[in-house]
Amino acid sequence: MSQIGHQNNKHICIILHHYMQLTIIKSKIYEIREQKVMLDFDLAEMYEVETKRLEVAVRRNASRLPPDSCLFLPRKSFRV
Repeated sequence: MSQIGHQNNKHICIILHHYMQLTIIKSKIYEIREQKVMLDFDLAEMYEVETKRLEVAVRRNASRLPPDSCLFLPRKSFRV
């Protein structure tokens, strides 16, 4: 295979990889009460950390985040 053909295949693989990542991320965005949200365990999985560690980091850095970027709900708020 020529060098150019190899480079084209490499670019196609990179684009496909990014597309797959984007597809996975989009599948983890939910619409709840007309708001687009991501759940903490999905974000933790994406960042490869425990959910508890993500929550600690978010609380510790809350002043750096936009005011409407996080919402913490107690478990009793959920209905199944």
